[in-house]
Parts: sequence; structure tokens; C-alpha cells
Amino acid sequence: EGAPEVRAQILEVAAEDSSIVTEQYLETTIDEKGPRAVQAIRMVGRLRFEQFSPLLRRIADQADPARRAASYAALLRLGDRNKPEPEKQLAEMMASSDPAVRAAVLEDNGGISVIPRAAAGPGEFPGSR
Repeated sequence: EGAPEVRAQILEVAAEDSSIVTEQYLETTIDEKGPRAVQAIRMVGRLRFEQFSPLLRRIADQADPARRAASYAALLRLGDRNKPEPEKQLAEMMASSDPAVRAAVLEDNGGISVIPRAAAGPGEFPGSR
């Protein structure tokens, strides 16, 4: 537990070392709403915790744009290419008319090159104008 700031710092440090947090802690944090949930989802992908794939798929089907984009990006990192395909879902999110949905995908695109340029609007990528 602890203050939100402390929990956020723990997640940042834990992103590089899977021995710092338990799977239960990650699962509980992912079930929360907000930035800590997104951060925990990203960590699951970076640390290649494949056992979280079913949870990530459930979140991707119902979550707000930030959690949905983080879930699809994590599924890609985990190598999960089941239907609906995470890459295709991210591309569809990128083509959304809702700027918040597109922003969520761009924010979560660190380290994965899955968003086709054709799906991005003008100015979405450096040098695309």
C-alpha cells in the first residue's frame, strides 16, 4: 500500500526488475483505474509476464483508451497475436476521430513499431508533415 506517489515510484523501479513486485500486486494495480494501472500494464509487457494475457485481453475489450492502448501494446510485447490482433486494434485506434484515443496509442508506442503511417494523421509522427 502507501501513498500514491510512493506506489508510482515502486512501479517505475520495478519496471526493470521483476523481483520487486508480486504478480498479485500487479494484478491488483491493473484492476484499478488511472495512471498506475496503465503503468502496471506497461510493466507486464516489458517484463514479458505472459500469464497476464487473458487479463490484458479483458481490459482491452472494455477499458478507457489509455488502458486499452497499453493492453494492446503489452500483448504485442508478449507475442500474443490472437484475435482481435493487437497490431490491428492499435492501428484502428490510431485512425479514430477521437484525439484522446489517438493520443493514448502514441503515448504507448514507446519501443514498438506497429502503427502504420497510413493510420496516423498529419503531424502524428515526426517528419510526417
